[in-house]
Amino acid sequence: MRAHQTFSTLACSLLLGSTVLAGAVAPAAQAADATFASSTASSTVASSGTNSSSNAASIKVATADALPANVSSQSAAERETLASTLDAVIDSNSKALQQLEAVTLEGMNAEVSDAATAQKASEAYDAKSAEITKANKDAYAKLAEVNGTTAATEQKRSEARLSAAADAELALATTEAPVAPDTAISPLADPFGTDTTVAGAQGASAASLGSTATISTAVSAALTKSYAKSWATTVARNNYYLYRYGYVGPRYFDCSGFTKTAMSKSQISIPRTSSMQYAGSRTKVSLSNLRIGDLIFWTSNGGSSFYHVAMYIGSGNIVHARNPTTGISVTKMNYAGMTNIYRYGVRY
Repeated sequence: MRAHQTFSTLACSLLLGSTVLAGAVAPAAQAADATFASSTASSTVASSGTNSSSNAASIKVATADALPANVSSQSAAERETLASTLDAVIDSNSKALQQLEAVTLEGMNAEVSDAATAQKASEAYDAKSAEITKANKDAYAKLAEVNGTTAATEQKRSEARLSAAADAELALATTEAPVAPDTAISPLADPFGTDTTVAGAQGASAASLGSTATISTAVSAALTKSYAKSWATTVARNNYYLYRYGYVGPRYFDCSGFTKTAMSKSQISIPRTSSMQYAGSRTKVSLSNLRIGDLIFWTSNGGSSFYHVAMYIGSGNIVHARNPTTGISVTKMNYAGMTNIYRYGVRY
């Protein structure tokens, strides 16, 4: 089993963290015959989010089953409508892959998970992702027939379109001003309710950088974190290292075991589980103020607990232990969408 497949055919849309945007379907598709649209996209994604009751089997896969036999006899407007409808099928399946990843991560890494639960989540992931991949392969083939191209060309076009949408989504999430602290949820999730420094969440203030001693400390911390990043990215590139629930190395890691070991390479000791790693740092940072070496988290309950953790390595990228199939990977931060990423990370 491969340790990672960062941009494989199977995971590409998922790693790009794409979303089904309202403007992604051409106007011609909006005017498509309702019966045709219904039969072509025979099932759609039921929900954009996930929760503890979600499972891989409940995720809907969109398919393209009603393409007219003689595409060449269709008018240009009809072919445009067909292409737009097929694009919508692919977009829907990209969202399904995101939802599948979130459900799988929660099933494997939640505080209440165990080895048996993790194994079931991994098997369900493989089955459902294969179903989604087949549906998309069929859609690419039909798009090629409609547009007079090849399936490979249509796949590249779709991936480029989804990548652009993902980049826009990520840019928005990481450039917005920090959100005011949420006092209505648990102390674990409230950065300012646990004796946290404001400078940590808002980014270093000008005053805090006024002394040579402070600057030297910041530079030293950055250099120290570089060892953790270097180790983590090297492991992600090596198929020898694999995901396994409950492990903290030296060869197998789960998500929090991986971040704990990575931080130890910089002589930084952090707690064992995702939730403990969040609570263990007094310096919380907004997504718009992340630095290399910060940890970011995923939650399905508003921050009362966290089911996944990853290390930020710059330019919108993270490194993390995901599951036995995709292993330890470098991906975009929003590889599974932005829905469940908690709005504060931590800095040790």
